[in-house]
Amino acid sequence: MDRVDALTAFVKGIVADPAIGLPTARYFTGTFVAAEGADANLSQVYLPGGRVARYVPKLSSVGALSAGNTVVLVDAPGAPTHIVGKLVGDITLAAPVTADTSPPSVPGSFATTGQTTTSVSLSWSASSDNVAVVAYDVYVNGIFWLSTSATSATAGGLSSNTSYTFGVRARDAAGNVSSITTVGGSTSAPSAPPAGSTITKTYAATWSRSFNYNSHDEYDSWYGSNCFQGKYGGGNLKSMIGFNVAQIQSDLAGASSYGAATIKLTYAHWYWNAGGIAIIGVHNNASPPGSFVNTTPNLVQSGSWVAGQTRTITLPSNICAGFATGGCAGISLGPGPSTDLNYYGQAYGAGSGVYQPVLSLTFVR
Repeated sequence: MDRVDALTAFVKGIVADPAIGLPTARYFTGTFVAAEGADANLSQVYLPGGRVARYVPKLSSVGALSAGNTVVLVDAPGAPTHIVGKLVGDITLAAPVTADTSPPSVPGSFATTGQTTTSVSLSWSASSDNVAVVAYDVYVNGIFWLSTSATSATAGGLSSNTSYTFGVRARDAAGNVSSITTVGGSTSAPSAPPAGSTITKTYAATWSRSFNYNSHDEYDSWYGSNCFQGKYGGGNLKSMIGFNVAQIQSDLAGASSYGAATIKLTYAHWYWNAGGIAIIGVHNNASPPGSFVNTTPNLVQSGSWVAGQTRTITLPSNICAGFATGGCAGISLGPGPSTDLNYYGQAYGAGSGVYQPVLSLTFVR
């Protein structure tokens, strides 16, 4: 097939394809000028009457385009204007197809056919259309989820043990759609681990605050949710990090033994650029206190810690059991054992995205 035949076939194919949105599609020729912004896929084209089309995406090209080439463009509803290719001969356009305005019928027998902890399988009977059904759109809780040409689908990535409303509608090539039919369904609850299993749970921080030595160790809102320790302007500062204690105790209920407890922290700043030393302890405050109370500080000293580094520190062996029995409710930072500037630092607190503190507890149940 030579270039004339290839380009003619391509344009006729677009004319005959109702998915392009005909019969309102328009065809015209223009003069290719140059790529826009040195991007070979975006072009500038002079149109008849002196108009200029800017940032035209190049859909395909028959031969290499260069300045001065005559090109054919197609403009259709629902699709951007495209350069079809270099015009190398006369093109006879096919007559536009008749507009299709009839929607498909509603899919029948819509039902759930299975579920896992994260997905629900769905099926339905085929819809009918005056031309053809090309796809079915599936919705989860009213939100578009996926499109398929089959009469079944699986909605995945769902939450376990959760109820959802699923919907499906039929769509034809002209973009006509049926009404949505719905069905309810639920994901499965996760299976309980076998007795004697070792389980590790993680908990993101739910609150954090710093306390000012110069104001009798009271909470200082100036520092926000950041966790300061050591010799700042407020003296030998210290801080607390809290977690969802009710959830932790519920998870640990019935444990036969307790394993490691760790805390993941990121320090944003140290007095010395080379790093500093984290002073880590625990506290027993289920909610943010007004002063630095109910603490057991200085259980672990981290060793040199570089600014911006995220580290996971193992806590003393009895800490996991302490969270189970109510002896612990969170993590403390500072005060340093002295006002030595090696203990002067700032860790990220709750609400810091990927940098927020995360507690990890391991137990056997």
